[in-house]
Amino acid sequence: MQQHLLGLWHFDQSHRHVALNAVDGGEPFQIFGAIHEPRRFGSALVLRLPGDRACGPAPGRLISGSVCFWARTQGGQGEVELINVQGELQILIDFNNNRQIVATLDDQVLVGKTSMDDNRWQHLAITFNPDGIWLYLDGNCIASDEQAHHGLPRGLAQQAFISIGPLPAPAPGSALGSPQNASPSMKNVSGETAEGYENTTPGIRTDVSKTSGGGGGIDELAIFNTALVRPQINDLMHGALEPTDPQIQVPPPGVIDATPLINHHDPTCGIQNAINALGPTGGIVQLPPTRLILRQGLVVPSHTTLCGTAHHTILAAPQPAGCPIMLNVRAGSDCIEVEDVSLFDVGDAILIRSIQQQGPAATTAIIERIDGRALWLSQALLQNYDANAPTWVCHTFNMIQSLGQHHVTIRDLDIEGTLKNLGEIPFGTDSGCAAIAMTHCLESSIQNCHITDWLHDGIALFHCQRSNVLNCSARHCQGHGLLLGDGSMYTRWKHNTAMLNGRSGMHVRNHSRLSIISQNILLQNQATNLSGHSMDHRITDNLTQEDSTPPPGSAPGSPPRNAPENSPGSPGSPGSPAPSPTAPDRAAEQTTSVSQRMRGLDAFD
Repeated sequence: MQQHLLGLWHFDQSHRHVALNAVDGGEPFQIFGAIHEPRRFGSALVLRLPGDRACGPAPGRLISGSVCFWARTQGGQGEVELINVQGELQILIDFNNNRQIVATLDDQVLVGKTSMDDNRWQHLAITFNPDGIWLYLDGNCIASDEQAHHGLPRGLAQQAFISIGPLPAPAPGSALGSPQNASPSMKNVSGETAEGYENTTPGIRTDVSKTSGGGGGIDELAIFNTALVRPQINDLMHGALEPTDPQIQVPPPGVIDATPLINHHDPTCGIQNAINALGPTGGIVQLPPTRLILRQGLVVPSHTTLCGTAHHTILAAPQPAGCPIMLNVRAGSDCIEVEDVSLFDVGDAILIRSIQQQGPAATTAIIERIDGRALWLSQALLQNYDANAPTWVCHTFNMIQSLGQHHVTIRDLDIEGTLKNLGEIPFGTDSGCAAIAMTHCLESSIQNCHITDWLHDGIALFHCQRSNVLNCSARHCQGHGLLLGDGSMYTRWKHNTAMLNGRSGMHVRNHSRLSIISQNILLQNQATNLSGHSMDHRITDNLTQEDSTPPPGSAPGSPPRNAPENSPGSPGSPGSPAPSPTAPDRAAEQTTSVSQRMRGLDAFD
C-alpha cells in the first residue's frame, strides 16, 4: 500500500502548529488550536475548543482513491463534519439520526447502515474508482454506490485543501472537555482571549447553527491514489503503515534575507523560493528595497511574515495581456489553444474566464509548457469553455495570496498594477484577483501596504477570522479598494485610505459579521465610498464625506464624522438628501442603538 500513498499524517509530533507528512516531500498539516492526546499509535489530534481545526494540502484530481482515518466523537447535535477534501468529498456524523455516518462525493450521497459509537475510537474509510464508491466502518462495508463515477475533481481555488473540523466544543465535564474548556470567551490558537468578543455560537463555521455540543479527534489520516479493498483496510486497522519516528525534529522559525535569492528571470523573482526555504514552521522573509516585476503571485503559508522596506520595496505586475481561446475546451482538460501565444511565457499566472465563469468559477493556473499555440496548464479547467462565448485568457493574478493558513503577516510593501494598455480585454474587474487576498485565514494581518493602479480589488478578505487590515491604502484600483468578503468575522479595519477607486472605497459583503471598521479615509471613489451590509458591524469615525466643512455646532478643528452605520441615505452619505434639523438627534439615537447591539466591542477597538 505504501507505494500508493499520497499523504500520511500520524499527528505524533509535539509541535503545536504543524503535523508533519510522513511521505517524502509531502506537505504538513497546519494546526489551528487543536491539541495532542495519547493514542495506540503515538498521539492523536483532538479538537475541543471552538474553532479548533487543521488544514492540509489537497490531493488534486483522483480517478481512484481512498481516504482512511481513525475518529472519535463525544456527543453533539445536527450534522458534524469530520473531514472535507477539496469541498468535494465529505464525511459527516448526523447526531439527530443516532450518529449515522453520511459520506458525499461530488453529487453522490452514501448513508451508513451502521452508526458510529460515542466516545470510542473507530476506523473510517471511503474508497472510490470509476465503478463506484464504498464506505467502511471498522473494516466492514456499511454503504456503497456501484455506479459510474468521475472520481475526485480538483476543487475551486477556495477549496484546494483538506480540512479536519472544526468540531463543536464538548459539553462541560465531558471526557474531551472540562469547565475551563467551555469558557464563553473566544480562544485563539495561543490560548489568549480575543478581547471584546463573546463566543455566542458553539463553533466557528459558516453553518454553526447546525451543530451544538460535542467534540472529537482524528488520528492516522492516510490518502491513497488507489481504491483499497477490504483486506487492505483491515491491515490498516491492525497496524500503522510505518513506525512513528520519535527522532523527528521540527526546525525552529527562521529569518531569511531574500536579497541573495532575487532572480529577475524567475516568475516570482525568487521571492517564493525564499518563502519556501523557511520550512513548515515559518518565519520572516525580508525583501530588499527594490522594484520587482512578478509574472506569478506569491503564496504565503502559516506563521510567515513577508515584509519589505516601507515605500521602497515595490512588487509590480507586468503589462496586462489577454486573447481569446481558439477552440472549445471541456472541464478537466489541462491544455488550451490561444490566438496569440506570443503574449505568454512559461511560468505566467493566468486567469481563464468568460461572461458565465467569473470570480471563483473562473480557472486560475500557471503555464507549465507552450507547444505551438497550445498552453499546458498546472491545473485542470473547472468549467467547459466555448470559444464563441467569448472566453479570454488573461495574464492577471493575485499578487499575494494566503489560503487556509493562520498567523500570516504581510507588511511594509508597495504593490503596483497597471491600468494602461488594456488592449481588447472585454471584461472588467474580477473578485478572484485582488492585489492581496486572504481566504480562510485565521489571526492574520496586513499592515502598512500600499496598492495603486490594480486591475481588480485592492485588499480582500474572505472567510477570515480575527484578522486585521491596518494603515494600508488602495488608490486607482479598478475594483473595490478594500473588500470585507463573505464569511469573515471578528476582523478589524483601521487607519486605512481608499481613494479614486473604480468601485467602492470599501465594500462590506452581506455574509460578514462582527467586524470593526473605524477611522478610515474613504473618499472620491466612483461608485460610493462605503457600500454593502452593515448588520452586526461596528462602523464609526470614518471620513466618507467629500465636503470637509465641519457641521454647525461641532468642536473647532474637529474632522467631519460619518453616520455610525455609514449606510446609504444616512446623513452625509453619498447621494443622500440634505439632513433635516433633527438629523443630529437621529444620529445620536443610531449611535446609542449600535452601542447597545455591539456591547463588548469597545475593548477590541
